[in-house]
Amino acid sequence: MTRVNEILRHPSFIENLAKNAESERERVFCKHDITHLLNVARVAQLANLQQGLGLNCEHIYAAALLHDITKWLQQQQDIPHHESALPVAQAILADCGFDETEREAICNAIYHHRKGKSDEALAKVIFMADKSSRTCFVCAARELCKKKEDKKLAFLER
Repeated sequence: MTRVNEILRHPSFIENLAKNAESERERVFCKHDITHLLNVARVAQLANLQQGLGLNCEHIYAAALLHDITKWLQQQQDIPHHESALPVAQAILADCGFDETEREAICNAIYHHRKGKSDEALAKVIFMADKSSRTCFVCAARELCKKKEDKKLAFLER
């Protein structure tokens, strides 16, 4: 997990995570912070192990840590974060020693984490983990949230 630790220490990762926090300072809904990113990674890795997918743990953590890294751009400039995250992720991944094939798979998972329209196992598990890691069923802002009710299912119902 050496390369994952490098992502966590990467200046661009730290900067974008801080921008997410600043843009969501007043937000009452789910935040796109390190807790969410790590929850996605952990849920995805559990699914990987339980389903015997054989995915590389570093790839799972890299995709999970970077999938919402530019959420602040979407909130401030209406730029879809699954698109704006790609160049940031590519640069961070390259700096942290991921080769071109690894970067392609991880970025595919990042791009498809919102709609789940990829046949790749890494993309599928990140999509599922992103949706399943939220605790909408106990959220204090649930009634204000505009997510459809079927998107607010408890983890065990997914």
